Amino acid sequence: MKKEIAELWITALKSDEYKQTRGTLKDEKGYCCLGVLCDLYLKEKDTLWEDLVSLRAKYLPKEVREWSGVQSSAGKISDDKAVKCLSYENDSGLTFVEISAIIKLYQEVL
Repeated sequence: MKKEIAELWITALKSDEYKQTRGTLKDEKGYCCLGVLCDLYLKEKDTLWEDLVSLRAKYLPKEVREWSGVQSSAGKISDDKAVKCLSYENDSGLTFVEISAIIKLYQEVL
């Protein structure tokens, strides 16, 4: 994962700008952690959600993975077997603050 993108992502997850949802990148309730990353990409590229993914998509599009350096469409950020994909962590109930701590931990190792 690219360190500068990780820092943006951590800041966004800790902000009050994004409400959390589960099972999809984005819905009327909010975003999953991967949806927040997609939104950061869209803001930087000045692109609309509809131009990137279906609003009911669950996984990161290729463009966002390449931009961020995230290893997989499910949000794998480390080869460490103890760390599950971030989509799993989000949907299993971890908060954005807890997920940001995981990203921070592995950002430091990169």
